[in-house]
Amino acid sequence: MNLKRSYRSLVVGVWAGVLTTCLGLATVTVWTDTRDYERTIRDARSTAEAVVQALGQEANRLVSSVDMLLSAAAARVDAHTFGASPTYTRQLLSGLMAHIPAVMAVRVLDGTTAGVLFGQGGVGAEGRSTDAELVRAALAVGQSELAIGWPTRIGPADSWFVSVARMVMPRPGETPLVAVADLSLTELQRLYGQLDLGPNGAIGLLRSDGVILVRHPYVPDKVGLSVAGGTLMRAAAGAAGGTYEGSASPIDGVPRYGSFQRVSGAPLLVTTGVSKDETLAAWRDGVRQDAAVVLGISTVLVGLGFGLTRALTRHRDLEAEARRAAGMLSAGEARYRLLAENTSELIVLAHDDGRRSYVSPAVRRLLRRVAEEAPH
Repeated sequence: MNLKRSYRSLVVGVWAGVLTTCLGLATVTVWTDTRDYERTIRDARSTAEAVVQALGQEANRLVSSVDMLLSAAAARVDAHTFGASPTYTRQLLSGLMAHIPAVMAVRVLDGTTAGVLFGQGGVGAEGRSTDAELVRAALAVGQSELAIGWPTRIGPADSWFVSVARMVMPRPGETPLVAVADLSLTELQRLYGQLDLGPNGAIGLLRSDGVILVRHPYVPDKVGLSVAGGTLMRAAAGAAGGTYEGSASPIDGVPRYGSFQRVSGAPLLVTTGVSKDETLAAWRDGVRQDAAVVLGISTVLVGLGFGLTRALTRHRDLEAEARRAAGMLSAGEARYRLLAENTSELIVLAHDDGRRSYVSPAVRRLLRRVAEEAPH
């Protein structure tokens, strides 16, 4: 019983060591992979934030330049009522527009009738059918920010523009003026296309209500689409900037880690996103490799455990057999000694050289008889 208990303790110790080692290895691997997962996501979000900040600065500069152009146009048109030269106004606006390649046309509208008071540039200088709606939007937001119209396709499928408006109050009591600029979205589309956020990364410029103005990758049918109510717009509600983790995008079905930033002076939102699957691809490969290593090592340890268990079992059986044999030998020796010591026959065990290793007690009786029978 003691022998079995001793070997059972050894076997339990072996398997406790195997299981503890396997569990420890798995725990360390899971902890390491979890840290790698968090770091991977953090790096992806940092990338999205860095890109969105750069694009946000670019959008802020564009909005500031356009706002300055619109304010100058409205001020010059107001000065026309006092005899200011329209020719100089055109020269001034031409110089300003030359520094803002995205501006296609500029016009100043009457805030009451939406009629064109002054226009310069391309087709839009004569006014557009959407001007009345744009004037209402500009009057609604007041002078706090620009009003943004609806994206409109012109010419080829990849050419879009959007009208932006600024309300200007020349003097108290006078009719407000609304300065409008038509901005080509092609330049922004080209800029966004130069940035690489991976094959399934995305960059966009949206109105604050979720209407898409510019997007890369470019899909013509998606321009003008509203993503209001999606993960991005819920995260951006009331926030100047931040990050979001979306489910499948309503545009292309790709889940992304994203970032967004509002544009100063205009109801615009710049957003970037990095594909979840692309971000986690290398991490998943590493997890599979780690799992294979842990499984391999655990298999080896379990095999060693079974090997040691079998060896200990064999050793226990051999030791038990040896003890049984020793017991049987001891019992045989005892019986032989009992027989030898109580028989009347002489038993002698001798070596080849004549040395005696055992002489039974009967020798005393035989020697005494011999002594008695000897002639005196």
